[in-house]
Amino acid sequence: MSSSFDIKKICDESLDELFSKEYFEKKKKRKELKDNTEPLYSEIDKRISFIFHAVTIRSGIILEKIYFNQVKNCCPHLDVWSEQKFKISKHAMQLASDQDNEDVINTDLPYGETYKIGKKRKKTRQIDLLTYDKDKNILNSYEIKRGGGHHDSEKQEKIIENLIAVKMLLKDYGVSEKKLKIKKYKSFIISHMNQELFSPNYRFLQINGNEVDQHFNAKLKVHVDKDYNYFVSEFKRRFKELKRESIKLAN
Repeated sequence: MSSSFDIKKICDESLDELFSKEYFEKKKKRKELKDNTEPLYSEIDKRISFIFHAVTIRSGIILEKIYFNQVKNCCPHLDVWSEQKFKISKHAMQLASDQDNEDVINTDLPYGETYKIGKKRKKTRQIDLLTYDKDKNILNSYEIKRGGGHHDSEKQEKIIENLIAVKMLLKDYGVSEKKLKIKKYKSFIISHMNQELFSPNYRFLQINGNEVDQHFNAKLKVHVDKDYNYFVSEFKRRFKELKRESIKLAN
């Protein structure tokens, strides 16, 4: 593991904030200002409900960091980086929405333009993980998901649309922005908990957590699981303590 990556520190900082009563009070006050607090719950119930909702988001962020670090550690044949604001053009958005057209997935578009949404906001995507195989000249992009729940058809279509838009721009991004020689390039989504996120005809876009070793040609899963299990076990420990506290308050 790289010396700059301390999974215990990263998880503890995230959970310290999540279980902080002060942090919860700040979030609760924002809801009160908007007059949309939940009247059915007691104060401790509201806090527990907040934690349940927020932990899935936080665990997804933790997984992104874990995969990034472990691919970097376990795959020395790959250059590894992320992209916070991958530019999505208007043309890419329009074509990616035409998912019934089989030619779209094999279309290449120039990278560099961003579609303006309204007056100020520009259309960009966060790319959790990008890898480049220096020997085989292969550039891949990855979106990392927990993959623990089912997505409805509308959500599936949106995820596929985003993947296709990135894939259409990926080659020129690699050539023009990163000065790479590219022979092959693909965009994937990693479903860590192995939930099938798409219909079978789009299954080629997905890599399950139990398939990452084969895909990356490295012993990756055991290290990812070890890191993520720390987050899971520490969350469970803290949540048990909170439940004990709620029982005391109820009595």
